[in-house]
Amino acid sequence: MAQMTARQLGEWWIEEICGQEVTRDKLEDTIRRLVRLRDKGYSSAQIEQKWVEYVSGNELDSEKEYHIDSVFPQEKPIPGNLIDPNQTYLHPRLLRMPESIVSSMDKDGIVSHHNLGNWVIVPIQLFTLDDLVDYYYEKFPGVYQNKKRDTGALKFLLDRYGLDMLLFVIDAAMRFIEGEDKPQPKTPFEIANYDDEARRAYDEKMNFKL
Repeated sequence: MAQMTARQLGEWWIEEICGQEVTRDKLEDTIRRLVRLRDKGYSSAQIEQKWVEYVSGNELDSEKEYHIDSVFPQEKPIPGNLIDPNQTYLHPRLLRMPESIVSSMDKDGIVSHHNLGNWVIVPIQLFTLDDLVDYYYEKFPGVYQNKKRDTGALKFLLDRYGLDMLLFVIDAAMRFIEGEDKPQPKTPFEIANYDDEARRAYDEKMNFKL
């Protein structure tokens, strides 16, 4: 079987295996799952072969929702991981950018472009509370660092905002404090004063995505 790009494989799976129309949302979700499968070591050819073998011996249940990773072993959640693989994230810290397009020329002068199919931005696989505290310290390098206190405060804010929005709140507070030459926060709780700015930035990202 010829090696397909992520996009080609996603379109093939949606149309040929599921018998569905390819939509943007369905294709993006499929490619995100494909990227995770590739990270686990599965090649495009192996993923294709696995589904060909599966449908040859099984009839798909029309009442069941399938995903391209449904017939592969599911990993147990990583303890302490704040990333939900089924959630869409907008903050750049939680996203992995697509592979760069690489061009090459053979001896006959024919130019080939690679990675054209890997155009979807996907979430990173692991982000912990420690990573969140480190991000806060990175944005406010001058604050007095009390790891136990700051971890507890950020955990409280995490429950309030969710991971994606909390990162936008941290960024908004950092931009305002730098722009207005204000003192850095004494505790993470003070960054909640900037959640209006954070929500505007979040909404802008959401509108751009749409």
